[in-house]
Amino acid sequence: MKAKIDGTFYKEQLYKTTPPDFKKDFFEIEKVISVKKFQGKKFYLVKFLFYSAKFNQYIPEENMKFSEDLSINQINE
Repeated sequence: MKAKIDGTFYKEQLYKTTPPDFKKDFFEIEKVISVKKFQGKKFYLVKFLFYSAKFNQYIPEENMKFSEDLSINQINE
């Protein structure tokens, strides 16, 4: 589905982009705000690096990939 874009543009200013592949792309987490359990699963409320707080969201534990400097045991539960 193509969206209609109104306005005028110089051809040199336009370029094709591809949407992110959310199954392969990673978003860096600035901080883990809180942890909660829901239906026996652990969820982390995270703030993403370079995104405002309105994009904070709960991520299931199985979707979290922890770096060496932030292990799962370091998060306050």
